[in-house]
Amino acid sequence: MYLYVKNVVKELIKNNKEIQKAYIYKNFSDKNLILDLKKRNIRIDYLEKNELDKLANGLHQGIIVSVPNYKYSNLVKAINTRYKNYNETVEKIIDMENKKEIFVIRPSKHVNIKRVEKDENSNSQYLGDF
Repeated sequence: MYLYVKNVVKELIKNNKEIQKAYIYKNFSDKNLILDLKKRNIRIDYLEKNELDKLANGLHQGIIVSVPNYKYSNLVKAINTRYKNYNETVEKIIDMENKKEIFVIRPSKHVNIKRVEKDENSNSQYLGDF
């Protein structure tokens, strides 16, 4: 993953984050930033502006760094198993209802819901298109 702009790179260095490689414009003026990268033994490739533009759509301020992809903790796992968790929860609710441990309020007829949206301006949810 690429990150760019001088202040972002400075924050990465300041917070001792891993930087795999740096791509710097040949006429880059911030010599202190280059020294900081060299102190950390980060490989630096000096490129022309148009080469940097291709990597960062022209928004780089003369410096781009390659960093490891962000690890999203258990997010991917949660997304991939959401159906299982939902089904287990529904089964538990049905089981508790059958044992008279809870009282469930539900519509008397089947309702098709295409989406559930949260209203940003309140705590309510909108059940759309049913």
